[in-house]
Amino acid sequence: MSDDSGPQPPAATLDWGPVLAFLPWLQGDDPDVGDWVEGELRDDGAWSMPYEALSARSAALVQALYDQQVVVRFDWSRWLDSQGGDALAADTTGAVLGEASLEDLRRLLVAHVRGARFSEGHLLHVLRNGHVRLVLERVSALVSCRAPDGTAA
Repeated sequence: MSDDSGPQPPAATLDWGPVLAFLPWLQGDDPDVGDWVEGELRDDGAWSMPYEALSARSAALVQALYDQQVVVRFDWSRWLDSQGGDALAADTTGAVLGEASLEDLRRLLVAHVRGARFSEGHLLHVLRNGHVRLVLERVSALVSCRAPDGTAA
């Protein structure tokens, strides 16, 4: 799949409100984002692998990303391997994210959600370390500067 234009519909046309409703929770003191479930010995003698168990709120945030069409199909892994995508994903201070466009923030959220299918614990990690909070703070700043028709105010 090759889609150089990025995800559709454009990020500026999305209703970000239901996603941004999770921001105060992420900005709170130590939000419960989930935990690791340890491997255990099953009745048949085999061990289960440890796995990520998102909290109900974290799962609801992921569902809101799907419901609001933030998460859509596009070649997120190729985008993430680009210099810009890699820099955004690695930013833990908000310095690079603070310059990101709404489209790139959307691409990054897609990469986190879709990438978690290939890397157990990824979502738990980016929720715990504050990266998703930083992304949503930047989204909030950009969305609050929009005119009602979705263009920059």
